[in-house]
Amino acid sequence: MLDATYAAMEKVGEAGVAVVVSESGWPSDGGFAANISNAQTYNQNLINHVGEGTPRRPAPIEAYIFAMFNENQKEEGTERNFGLFYPDKNPVYPITFSASQRLVDPMTSNGFHFRKMEHMKFISYLLFPFLVCFSLL
Repeated sequence: MLDATYAAMEKVGEAGVAVVVSESGWPSDGGFAANISNAQTYNQNLINHVGEGTPRRPAPIEAYIFAMFNENQKEEGTERNFGLFYPDKNPVYPITFSASQRLVDPMTSNGFHFRKMEHMKFISYLLFPFLVCFSLL
């Protein structure tokens, strides 16, 4: 999908526009195909991929995971289950942020310690996934 966006931007003469994946994630509960296995696979693959870029632009991608925490005060359903962590700060599922970091298992971990990440940032306040394009200055 990013390469299609890059190609479209190049076609209209805007190859210098940066594309940021402002929100991407998968719910771990609350609906069809919303389960821990799918959420873990999706988010782990996203983390693994952003540092390498795409075939068209093999450079790190600025991307944001939706969301840092499950939001237990939202209505029942998928929207409250996008978090990497439960509201009590325990991980929803094991995930790793770099090849050198050990896998974090919520069944055996008493907590979670982030390592410094260069290409992956976390936010939990955006409402819906979309791409934001802006001109580089």
